[in-house]
Amino acid sequence: AKSDPDTYSWDEAMSSEYKDKFLDAAREEITSLVEQETWCEDLKSNTINRIVPSQWVFKIKCSPDGEIKKFKARCVLRGDLQDYEGETFSPVAAWPTVRCVIVMCWRLGWTMICIDFSNAFVQSPLPDNEPVWMHVPRGFKSTLGDAYCLKLQKSLYGHRVAPLLWYNFLTDAFKELGLKQSEHDECLWYKDNLILVQYVDDCGIGAPDQKTIDDFVEQLQNKGFTLTQEGS
Repeated sequence: AKSDPDTYSWDEAMSSEYKDKFLDAAREEITSLVEQETWCEDLKSNTINRIVPSQWVFKIKCSPDGEIKKFKARCVLRGDLQDYEGETFSPVAAWPTVRCVIVMCWRLGWTMICIDFSNAFVQSPLPDNEPVWMHVPRGFKSTLGDAYCLKLQKSLYGHRVAPLLWYNFLTDAFKELGLKQSEHDECLWYKDNLILVQYVDDCGIGAPDQKTIDDFVEQLQNKGFTLTQEGS
């Protein structure tokens, strides 16, 4: 039996009753990645290391009552096949930190909301000195022909160093916006009357009122981040 009945591989998705929905989600994912300039097409003969395969992960997103909300497709790099030996560790908030922030906001009567960065890893650029080439995702073709593959310009889910690149990219933005980093948890940030706890591509933000949060979210958007407010 599948460990997660709502998650599908390419073969499972294409043989399911939801095939057309999953294909639409895959097209939407490719369109989004192209719009974000995640890659450029490059001749396979130009590569200087292995061309890494990609993989599709499909998921059915449901509401708490079980109703289907969305069909999600994610194009993932097979990072387990990458030639990479550098640092990959990326910090995440400790759960005691998350709990403390929630309790503190409750005791102070502050508003607290969660924000989600859309396709977060793709928002951070790849270092020029660490090129990665990827085969064209299954079900799609290069616009230039079979002699071409994709050279990544942005990080991609599955890339072995993607979480670290994203963490560094977001950390730099927080510092530019005047946030201070806690000495006790690298994913706890604060300034004036705002506190933020970061967990990969999700952030909990607490402040005395919604306007303070909205102003900060707008500052992030002005820096080019794509995100959504997920509620309290």
